[in-house]
Amino acid sequence: MKRSIALLLAIIFCFSCFTIGSSARGLGRYKVIADSLNFRAQPVSGAVITTLHFGDEIEVTEIKDGWGKAVWNGKTGWCSLRYLVYLDGEVYETSESGLDLIKGFEGFSKFAYWDYSQWTIGYGTRCEEGEYPDGITEEEAEALLRREVVSYELSVNSFLSYNGILLTQNQFDALVSLTYNIGSKWTNGSTLADYLINGIEKYTAEEISAAFGQYIHAGGEVIPGLVERRRREAEYFLSDEHFHSYKAQSGVEATCTSEGEMTYRCYCGAAYTKKLERTDHVASDFFVTLEPTKDSVGMKMARCVMCGEEMLHTEIPKIMSDINESAWYYEGAKYCITEGYITGTGEGLFAPSHTLTREQFVVMLARVADADLSKYKNGSFKDVKSSAWYSASVNWAAKCGYVKGVDDGSAFGVGRSITRQELCVMFYRFSEAKGLNVTPSYDMNRYSDHSDIASWAKKETAFAVSFGLMSSTSSDSLTFSPKMTVTRAQAAKIFMSFDNYRFS
Repeated sequence: MKRSIALLLAIIFCFSCFTIGSSARGLGRYKVIADSLNFRAQPVSGAVITTLHFGDEIEVTEIKDGWGKAVWNGKTGWCSLRYLVYLDGEVYETSESGLDLIKGFEGFSKFAYWDYSQWTIGYGTRCEEGEYPDGITEEEAEALLRREVVSYELSVNSFLSYNGILLTQNQFDALVSLTYNIGSKWTNGSTLADYLINGIEKYTAEEISAAFGQYIHAGGEVIPGLVERRRREAEYFLSDEHFHSYKAQSGVEATCTSEGEMTYRCYCGAAYTKKLERTDHVASDFFVTLEPTKDSVGMKMARCVMCGEEMLHTEIPKIMSDINESAWYYEGAKYCITEGYITGTGEGLFAPSHTLTREQFVVMLARVADADLSKYKNGSFKDVKSSAWYSASVNWAAKCGYVKGVDDGSAFGVGRSITRQELCVMFYRFSEAKGLNVTPSYDMNRYSDHSDIASWAKKETAFAVSFGLMSSTSSDSLTFSPKMTVTRAQAAKIFMSFDNYRFS
């Protein structure tokens, strides 16, 4: 994120913060801070066209009653400015002193612990149970903190820019510390929010301290540690002491081929210069340099997208002997072999006519996601043995919410052939989690057997048809065949189509 350090900000620091009109939010670039945000045909109550997700950036071309008009994926619509950060306006970042403030409150924990409602590690950052079995270092904890604090900065920035509020660095840091601890609920109708919106300079130090002091409970009890934290945050918010906040001012950025040197300057004039080490190469996607055949392996390579240097060379397995090069599924099979999605059966065959089992599908999906399966050794499905070749993939898919199990949910359904509608549901969940467009545009009522589609797969099958993953099973009429099982040959073609969808 960029944060301007113009003379206006220096004046603000000297004369405390003040409130300006909502016109502070102008036309230009905005970033979404909500997990999901409706993109509507008209402000307020218009039909939902699609959904924006956290981190998406849009260009607002018109503003009306707190709503911004933009174009997203070729569609024009409106979304509430309340859940956006105005990137072309004043966007604050937490200073080093502010990060130290949070670190001091949270304390360092090498190992994960349960903190009221979540697993936590390092300097109060969220984690999954068992995610760091060997613990982390203080350097790793700081890196986690810096990464996680960004979302809290966005929440505070959204509140400030929506209400036209400018702050000192100390004030912003104190609000980020508060938000990091309790979330962004204070931005909606709290005393502190009202004070900021009305003009914080109108209130006494005692009133501001009391507004911070409303958030001292956990589990229904007053927590002495929170009492002290709120007191110190308010003190930091009210402090006239200047804390340096250095930003890159001039110099040469490091690249993957050369070192750099940058001068960092605080708005007050203090500065220092630092040598920058070479950055890491950034690998491109693999591209095929030698096509595989039934008689010989192929090769694929990745280059650095910055300097073009060859980085990785990987062998592509031979085309399996039972794949017919003139068959309708050949391109899909070759694609999945090249991408590493399919590695063949235990006999080294493709087995195109064999049905795809649920565990085979999940293993392929994990390869598509390039998932780090080392973190998913344990799971809850009673029919998935920890020693099974597919166990980590199943545990990963379950943890991510892509699979829910069968029957009462206690079993995964190992060995069961996956049906067309089940495959649609899993692809839909995966796509939605990755922030892809999953809004269907196809009316499944056009299929003669649409009533056979399970209620839990209606929108998911429509999604798969809309984006070209699935089509009719009959050449004579539109037939979806939701309960038909999927062959390995069909799966290869579908996975190739899925990549076309997600990369288009």
